[in-house]
Amino acid sequence: MSRSYTLKPWERERFGFLFERTRMAARPALEKAKTAATTEEALDALDSIVAGSNAAMEREVTAAFTGNDEGRRVQAQVACRQGCSFCCYVNVEVSIIEALRIARHVGRDPALTRAARDGAKKSAGLDAWQRVAKRLPCTFLKGHDCGIYEVRPRSCRAYLSLDAKRCETALEMVGTKVEVSIPVLDLPRVVGTAFADGIRAACKDAGLQGDSVELTRTVAQIL
Repeated sequence: MSRSYTLKPWERERFGFLFERTRMAARPALEKAKTAATTEEALDALDSIVAGSNAAMEREVTAAFTGNDEGRRVQAQVACRQGCSFCCYVNVEVSIIEALRIARHVGRDPALTRAARDGAKKSAGLDAWQRVAKRLPCTFLKGHDCGIYEVRPRSCRAYLSLDAKRCETALEMVGTKVEVSIPVLDLPRVVGTAFADGIRAACKDAGLQGDSVELTRTVAQIL
């Protein structure tokens, strides 16, 4: 359950601007990737799209929450901390470009590579609810820390809970009839969607696939 957030008219205009700016910014890099002489050059170009949009998204969210007293008050309530991994038991959808970037990072680490392949086998055939019911954590967790934090998916970056205890309880109650609502911030997810949709539109413009895919299985396939 999301924390109620009503977009102001100027914010709606801003998000439309972010979508179009992201779309236009991604086009040259996509063309560069299509015509690259080597795989590494192509991956570099794709990396620049994701890294650039992630950085821009985080700047946008930070500016929104630090620009006024109410924003700073809400930001101070965010409960997400290093070592908190209660939300890391669900299927994560990523763009193909994100998957390629993460696979490149994972492929440089033998332990993460093994984890990706092992995780894909364990989650094969499971839908999102079945995976949570089996308590299968993200295969890239190292203890309770994210092993791919620097290249983590946009959806993970944008998911900010206001109550870690409820996150824990929600995980514990999976498979029961008890429903637990989790208060999360809407704004980061809306901003993240503007960037994701912009990249997806740019892929379509370039004649490339812009669909979302499941993280673990896709990374394992790429490796």
